Amino acid sequence: MRTDLLRFNGAVGRDPAIDAWMKEHAGELGAIAQQWFEVMRKCGDEVRELLHDGYPVVCLGDARFGYVYCSDQAFGRSLVRLAARRSTMRSKRPA
Repeated sequence: MRTDLLRFNGAVGRDPAIDAWMKEHAGELGAIAQQWFEVMRKCGDEVRELLHDGYPVVCLGDARFGYVYCSDQAFGRSLVRLAARRSTMRSKRPA
């Protein structure tokens, strides 16, 4: 089975624009987004990051594997969206 990956040029080890984004999105939702972005940042030596369409994205090399998004305007409710490819972030399940 072939899977095409979304790839980005310009991803770096640590993007100051993402730290600025996190400061702009302070508060309860921003704290959740920042917590999970930090988890993704620690997923390995090849992790890179960038802002894409205004949102923090985490890549392995140049291939996207996760992002965070938060909004207070999502259909009148607060929202934090975290997305990651299951093949790249494995959760430990109880035996």
